[in-house]
Amino acid sequence: MNRLLVACGVLAISGMALADRVFTVPTATKVRWKQARLEVKWEPGNSDRREGLLAVGVTKEIEVELRLMDYENRPILGTFDASWQYLVPITDNTPGVTVGVQDALDRSPQGRMYFLALTQRYALDGPHNQRTPMEFTLGVGVGRRNGLYTGVTLPFTWQFKALAEYDLRRPAFGFEYSTHQGLAARAQWDREGMVLSARYVLKF
Repeated sequence: MNRLLVACGVLAISGMALADRVFTVPTATKVRWKQARLEVKWEPGNSDRREGLLAVGVTKEIEVELRLMDYENRPILGTFDASWQYLVPITDNTPGVTVGVQDALDRSPQGRMYFLALTQRYALDGPHNQRTPMEFTLGVGVGRRNGLYTGVTLPFTWQFKALAEYDLRRPAFGFEYSTHQGLAARAQWDREGMVLSARYVLKF
């Protein structure tokens, strides 16, 4: 764990810069320009599988996410995701469109995947979620994973969201809780167990 945290710190200092994602599937949203997101993921009860990620909005259209994977005491593996946002999603109007690549160096268990993602936003009228739209993503992947994938983000409030996805291998669902300070915590379940993550978004 210490090796991964130190490596994430080095990435943050270097200022390097993903299509944003539900859990793993890419969407047509992105980390904003002049913002960065640092995330650490781990499996409770399994100290041999951790991942650190740093996503940066390099321009208003381009995003890159660096990934460090610490699996089963093997040397830390590094790779990156990159995307170009062609269209920004407009709520209740037109979907966003993004193209990109996940795991460009083909080092993760999921493998390299080129993708096209469409994300539609829908306004909600509940008493606690009027300011936060629902997002539905449909995408196509080509590579070690081929076919259609999908993902949904459903806010109950601006702070608390339910998430679900199918990543061409298995379905997953979970929840996210975020704060005003850019902090967020996530819990994800799939057939392989639980994954927890902590995220922090900063502006520069």
